Amino acid sequence: MSLYEFLVIAHILGAFLMVAAAGITTAAAVMAGRARTSGELVSWLSLQRASELFVTTPGAIIAIVFGSWLVSEAGYEFSEVWISAAYTLWLVAMAIDHGWFLPFVKRHRARALELRAAGSDAISEIQASLGSPIVKAIGIALDLLFVVFLVLMVLRPGS
Repeated sequence: MSLYEFLVIAHILGAFLMVAAAGITTAAAVMAGRARTSGELVSWLSLQRASELFVTTPGAIIAIVFGSWLVSEAGYEFSEVWISAAYTLWLVAMAIDHGWFLPFVKRHRARALELRAAGSDAISEIQASLGSPIVKAIGIALDLLFVVFLVLMVLRPGS
């Protein structure tokens, strides 16, 4: 196996982890909205957080490290539009994910844990916040960013 082939496989593995985690996180978000007890809600929010921390983040790091190495190895220029766009979108996705989404989930999970400890299943307020239009829009935007990443990597517009 050549270095180039290794880099392609590693880069694709990172992208796969990012997309897989997006699916897990989205499914867990849907299920959190359907939870009936504070314990169920804690479980779904914990899955969302774990998916982002232990699948999305490593996948994103793998994709950017091996993708950057691949750019150099394959003779592309970092100034090419599709590469610059991918880097910009990667930064935006990570900023939204770690700057807003993960703290948001962490706060709501902490509140659900408090309710569970108190023996309360009054989770409707948390679910209303989780299902608000802005939260849904941010979740959809993050999922769409992953689709755009894939399009940029496969089609390489402008190269």
